[in-house]
Amino acid sequence: MVLLMEKSHAPIVPVKVQGSRDLLTKGWGKLEVLIGKPITPESFEVPKEAENRREWIANRIMEELRTLEV
Repeated sequence: MVLLMEKSHAPIVPVKVQGSRDLLTKGWGKLEVLIGKPITPESFEVPKEAENRREWIANRIMEELRTLEV
C-alpha cells in the first residue's frame, strides 16, 4: 500500500466497512462505509530511528483506519 502510494504519488483514502459480517452470515444487515481524509507520504514525518520506513507509514495508516467513526 505504501509502495503504491509512493510510486504513483497518489494519496491513500482510508475506507472502513462495518456490518459486512452480518450481511455475509445472515444475508441481511446494516452496512456502513466510512471514508477518511486522503493520506499522502508527505503527511508523515518518519522518525530517523524507524527501522523500516514503509512499515512505519503503514502502521500510521492502520491507526487512521481504527479512528474512523460514524
